[in-house]
Amino acid sequence: MSTLDVHPNDYYTLRILMYCANTPERCKVGIEGGKKIATLTKSKAAQGMLGVIYARMGERDRALEIVRQLEAEADNEPAVGYYVALTRCTLGEKDEAIEWLERAEQSGLGLLIVVAVEPSFSPLRPVPRFQALLRKLGLA
Repeated sequence: MSTLDVHPNDYYTLRILMYCANTPERCKVGIEGGKKIATLTKSKAAQGMLGVIYARMGERDRALEIVRQLEAEADNEPAVGYYVALTRCTLGEKDEAIEWLERAEQSGLGLLIVVAVEPSFSPLRPVPRFQALLRKLGLA
């Protein structure tokens, strides 16, 4: 018996499944979890993680569809910038990812505390503009 068998709608379990979606099989499970969270909570974070998972699976069009939806709401909900950045980075769009992280920093998003250690941002680490953002955040 798995945790999902006992708690099929547990938000945190479903979030962990989404975050750990790094293989094709885990991505499928993560997408199901993300869809469930998005339906149950209307969570923009869950929607953002769905974008990341679709990007990991190579489903660029689906990932960009979610990115466009999140970008349209960024002025009202600054936290979505973090997930736009994650998805853009996963798609290989480094400049756009950093731009969204900078926007998130300007809005005072506390979630950025993890940006220096978030594995999905590894491709950004050698980029001088990203290093400058880390210094600005006090993370480098």
